[in-house]
Amino acid sequence: MRRAALLSSGAWAVHELRFTLAPVDGGAGPGHGYLHAALPLLTVLVALAATGFAARLVAPRREAPSRPLRGDWLACTAVLLISFVLQEGAESALSAHGPIFAGGGWLGIPLAALIGFGVALLLRGARAAVAAGTRIVTRLAALVPSLDMSAFAPPAARRRAGAPLRHLAARPPPGSLVRQH
Repeated sequence: MRRAALLSSGAWAVHELRFTLAPVDGGAGPGHGYLHAALPLLTVLVALAATGFAARLVAPRREAPSRPLRGDWLACTAVLLISFVLQEGAESALSAHGPIFAGGGWLGIPLAALIGFGVALLLRGARAAVAAGTRIVTRLAALVPSLDMSAFAPPAARRRAGAPLRHLAARPPPGSLVRQH
């Protein structure tokens, strides 16, 4: 979720920066009206990822080992560049505003590399923070004796439970009610 939120935000940033640095038709370019509807969805995705990250900091668990920074950077750059090309290709086909890399579209390549590096750094930092949280929680668990949580349970939870479905044990099976010939 964290990677998806960062890459989606990065794709939006690549697109917006490309049109900020090299405007088309005196503005953001034709066919970009849908971006205003996509921004709230992106905000919700980022908020969910931030909430998940905060939850992992509070109750950390082991994560997959991290790849080298160069590998993450190349992967993020590739995803952002492919996203940019697909998005611009669709916009170009729908609004006929020309080739993808014309009129400053080539700026998407260095922007994807730059933002891909930033996304890779953020992912690495998040993994390091969660790993540090895991180490801290492990140390605290070793220092603090475990508490008997049954003292805090409600009275109904402290009562001994009987066998489940015991009240159904005295019933005969359904086939015994049918007369045999």
